[in-house]
Amino acid sequence: MSVDNSVARTTRDVAPGAVEAGFAMPPDLADRYEVRIIPASDASEPRIGMFLPGDRENPSIEVSGNGDRIIARNEDPETVAALVKIAKHNGWEGIDVDGSPEFRQAVWEAGSREGLTVRGYEPKFDEQARMEQGRRERVEAAQREREAAAKPAPAVEPAAPVVAAVSIAATDRVRTADVGRDPAGAASPAQSGAELSDDDKCLLLRLSVFTQDRKALSEGMTPDLGPMEREFRQERLDVNKEALDGGLEQALESPTLVSSFSKAGYEPDDLRRMAREGEWDGQVADAIYLVRSGLNRHDVARDTAASVEADREDQQVATSTAPPERQPEPEPQIVREERQHGPAAARDENEELAELFLRGSAERIAADPRLANALEAQAAMEQHIGVAFQGDADRMMSASLESRELISGALMRGLDVSVREPTPVRQIEPIQITYDLER
Repeated sequence: MSVDNSVARTTRDVAPGAVEAGFAMPPDLADRYEVRIIPASDASEPRIGMFLPGDRENPSIEVSGNGDRIIARNEDPETVAALVKIAKHNGWEGIDVDGSPEFRQAVWEAGSREGLTVRGYEPKFDEQARMEQGRRERVEAAQREREAAAKPAPAVEPAAPVVAAVSIAATDRVRTADVGRDPAGAASPAQSGAELSDDDKCLLLRLSVFTQDRKALSEGMTPDLGPMEREFRQERLDVNKEALDGGLEQALESPTLVSSFSKAGYEPDDLRRMAREGEWDGQVADAIYLVRSGLNRHDVARDTAASVEADREDQQVATSTAPPERQPEPEPQIVREERQHGPAAARDENEELAELFLRGSAERIAADPRLANALEAQAAMEQHIGVAFQGDADRMMSASLESRELISGALMRGLDVSVREPTPVRQIEPIQITYDLER
């Protein structure tokens, strides 16, 4: 056990003076530890010791200087938590940690959970991923608690006579039957279909993401791929197909989803046939989209045909009645140059580049030299994703899609996307005491 395990305040904004001017003990720690001044040979360097019950000679924690350096004599989780609580209670925004690797890692985890910036430890990618996942779960739990607390209590309506209730219910049924049918007598999907549950919506969203990822993987299977990369992509396609097959069968086990697919114009046997024929990013993807949107494919096709016919008729009328077209005046040179090379042109180029990276084929992306850094960044992120999720295919596919969207968003804003080496972390040297005569 090293006695050099310590944390120090990153920003030393406490004026020199007495210990009490820069240090305050959290009330719960004052009840847990016996706190007293430790006699020192040098009166200019007072120290505060925090002793566990039953140990009056060896303090577990020492606070030195004006309260901006804390030394830990133990490495257990309780001691580490106490260090972080003291730092946060005294208004520290950051921590410089020094000591053994295990101690620095423990302080980084505890401090990061409390929102403090910890320097002196470089976390691994999987540690950062776990920390971010835990942060999201805490935020979601807090949001659920706030929503539950803000939700009003259900109003209790007074009881009505039985006869009146029966009459009202019968009237509502007649009114619902009338509203739920169009003039031809068919029930509309919005009125006759049951509301999808959260599990059904989540399953449809997962299938939609898988179909998008399969489309990107299929477009990336170009003839110029090397044998190793081709084999890797084929394995990912196989994993993707297994996930899609299982997800579709799970969806078809839900009576609500089966009814919704039927109302959209797709029967279960038709969907299974489309899946066997590999129409995942075609007709199956369309079926999922229509169910999520509450539409029917026959109605959509009819409306599209009617819209195209109306546009054609409008165009014919406009052509026959329009006056002779006036020739535009020549554009001034300065306006033409601004349009071709100004900020608007740069935005158009950024949007085109972002769309190409997100939606384009692998062959077109590889042929564009402007996307070389983005491809390198995507490869690095997929490598880290594989380590973070330890072969979990579903989470890897979802994270890969999110990383592509993240890079595309950076390209759209005109930002540079590239892979850089991590900045080496400089170890914080222990504080050296300088006496007045040496200054």
